[in-house]
Amino acid sequence: MKILIVAATQFEIQPFLEVGANYPKSDTLITGVGMVATAFELGRVLHENKYDLLINIGIGGCFDRNLKIGTVVQVIAESLVELGAEDDLEFIPIEQLGYGKSTFESSLLHGKQLSLPFLTQGYGITVNKVHGNADSIANVQQLQPNSCIESMEG
Repeated sequence: MKILIVAATQFEIQPFLEVGANYPKSDTLITGVGMVATAFELGRVLHENKYDLLINIGIGGCFDRNLKIGTVVQVIAESLVELGAEDDLEFIPIEQLGYGKSTFESSLLHGKQLSLPFLTQGYGITVNKVHGNADSIANVQQLQPNSCIESMEG
């Protein structure tokens, strides 16, 4: 099985890089921060290579105050919560506009192919900034109330 380990920054994947030589059938990809950089780099690499499994690793923000810092979360679905339009004070999701979808389920969980019961499972959101203000955190949580983490790469 050929595996691609993806991270936005080297810092986020450094522990794996230190032992990565022990996994000869895996490659690593540092994409840069954000959805666009990640999509661009993945498109470039996947155009030239075939992988059986892609694993996106990174540091994310946490909405669930019961999770301890450093907890690893297996994301079971990811939403691009800011993808849409505003009509005055109302947010209109991309689905409602009829231009696509913003929520994606993990393909690994269909048929429970790779459910990792020792990990916390939860919903994630992809955002364009790290939220560090109580009001902005509350606002983004309203867009996807079930989410437990946020990232910038999905």
